[in-house]
Amino acid sequence: MKFQGLLLATIILVSIFITSPHSHLSTQRRETNSQFLVETVKSQETAAVLEITSVPLTLFKQKGEGPKISAQVFLKRLLNTNINLAEQKTKYIWPVASLTKLMTALVAIEKIDLNTEIKLSEKVVEVEAEGIIRNFKADEIYKASDLLKAMLVVSSNGAAEALAESYGEQNFISAMNQKAAELGMNDTKYFDSTGLNSQNQSTANDLAKLVNYIYFNFNHPEILNITQQKTISITELNSGQTKSFNSMNEFAGQPNFLGGKTGFIDESKGNLISLFQDPDGRGPILIIVLGSEDRFGDTRKLLEISN
Repeated sequence: MKFQGLLLATIILVSIFITSPHSHLSTQRRETNSQFLVETVKSQETAAVLEITSVPLTLFKQKGEGPKISAQVFLKRLLNTNINLAEQKTKYIWPVASLTKLMTALVAIEKIDLNTEIKLSEKVVEVEAEGIIRNFKADEIYKASDLLKAMLVVSSNGAAEALAESYGEQNFISAMNQKAAELGMNDTKYFDSTGLNSQNQSTANDLAKLVNYIYFNFNHPEILNITQQKTISITELNSGQTKSFNSMNEFAGQPNFLGGKTGFIDESKGNLISLFQDPDGRGPILIIVLGSEDRFGDTRKLLEISN
């Protein structure tokens, strides 16, 4: 009896240790799942952040035949009719990364005269340090229209920051969130103009509302027109020096490509919004992929699906 009692007590203790939220095994499990998790910020300052919960990849496993898509979230939609031709987790909240810059562009066009000459700050240079246009210098001056091109085609973080600063950074970010609310993007929140902040979050459904507004609003044709370009040139006004850059988007310059935007940070993986002309004449086809290991490959697969 003593032996049986001792054995029972040992089993109970081992069971408690394994299931304890503070145990090594439990911690290890959370670390394993952390690659699919954007942590909710709990401070009072960021209490409004939309939460992304930990979801294992197995929940996104696709069923049936067809191409395998690596993206956690995807949407293929006929923009004229809002009919979805393919979709997965379109209400799932995800870090948007540089897809943010579509909203930044929209607000910049609505709030800033594109002929405005903008002087670059030290912060702009710092933000751009890891970007494409690494030779931005403080006190250089560019037209807002050139900064818009740099932001949309080569995803310049410094250009996005400069546009926001020219209006007043906090006022600009407030305007971004106000515009999202006006468009019914109820699961979207912006905390900066660049997308470097992983708290900038949205859903495929919300992003589709943004693209729909940009495409059908005839006051803003330049946004998508700019993103179609394979190369751009911008001019620094003090020196008169012109700099040329190639697009980061593999689809840029293709005749059926109507525009789009790339996005990537570690927390989001590869994001991509793309608009294509439907070869069957049904109007523009919108494809959104979020959390992709191969955003251009996934987009091609979705585009080639016959439906």
